[in-house]
Amino acid sequence: MTPARGFRIALCLGSLLAGTGLPARAQVVRVTAGYWHVGSAEVSHARGYPALPLTLLAALGADVEEIKGSGGALLARLFGDTLRFDPDRDVFELNGRPEPLDGRTYRVRVVLYVPQSFFINWL
Repeated sequence: MTPARGFRIALCLGSLLAGTGLPARAQVVRVTAGYWHVGSAEVSHARGYPALPLTLLAALGADVEEIKGSGGALLARLFGDTLRFDPDRDVFELNGRPEPLDGRTYRVRVVLYVPQSFFINWL
């Protein structure tokens, strides 16, 4: 192999490696109260839209618990309201009244995710 050919191969390999970039990182949402960081969670795109774990409400002081025998529904009590979320539904209950969501709730392992817009619109 001539030195010129070796240089061309090295140049081609170098340009391929330079163009690969870093792997994508998940978006993280931080919950703050004034200047204090009270919680954070990675945004999930498992269903094609941004969603956050419902347990993020606990960072705001919510009492979140699973309803026994409900198939995985969660109950959250926050700001004097009671919210119920069932897996694979596009509504949640606010004090017993159905309220629409922009997407369906879903589980990833044991964590229930709700559309990110819930946190923006309801909170």
